[in-house]
Amino acid sequence: MIRSIARVASILAVAVIAAAPAQAQYTFVPTRAGIGGTSLIDWATLGTTNTVVSSPTSGIAITNSALTATVSSFEPALERRDQGNGWSGNFTNGSALLWTRGNNGPMTIMFTGAVGAAGANYSTDYFGDFTGTIEALDASQNVLATFVFAGTSNSNGDGSAPFAGISSALNNIWGVRFTGVTATNDPNDFAIDNLSVNLGSQVVPEPSTYALMGTGLIGLVGVARRKRANV
Repeated sequence: MIRSIARVASILAVAVIAAAPAQAQYTFVPTRAGIGGTSLIDWATLGTTNTVVSSPTSGIAITNSALTATVSSFEPALERRDQGNGWSGNFTNGSALLWTRGNNGPMTIMFTGAVGAAGANYSTDYFGDFTGTIEALDASQNVLATFVFAGTSNSNGDGSAPFAGISSALNNIWGVRFTGVTATNDPNDFAIDNLSVNLGSQVVPEPSTYALMGTGLIGLVGVARRKRANV
């Protein structure tokens, strides 16, 4: 029974914190299509797989935009990996990834201007069930809204890594922050794929998001199998 619940939670790939009044204008977005817009941060621009990326790194291009981004982490460096070449996980095969290199973050991506929505697929460095958080930030990196999401990591290379995004009805997101929360083994380091960005369009919440609002965190149970970033 527990495994069945975990499997359903993995498919939904989201467990939303009950919305406080302060974050009522923000919506968890569980699919890349839900972000809308045509802008993207392509981590491949930071180098080939196994390239060490200094923290912070600024001036990262956001396609179809005059904006740029700065990425930073708790540790002094991040690292580029590609699904299927340095990362044996469940992102879409060939996806360019940015990895936290053995720590659970946070990984923070700040923009040079406010946007309406942003998000990426996310997965941990160990097979099994996990939870993580995504936060929307203002220009001073104050937290505007926080959502908890859940998923399962495996070696399928099939794009089943959960998507985690945030949209704002106020179009006031200056950055997003990803953090690892729990995993079936430690450390719960993680990677994300290319970050989709909506420069200001309003995003319509998906029905699954409404259904889960106020339910709290969905617990997942799983057994880690092996570390899958080939260090």
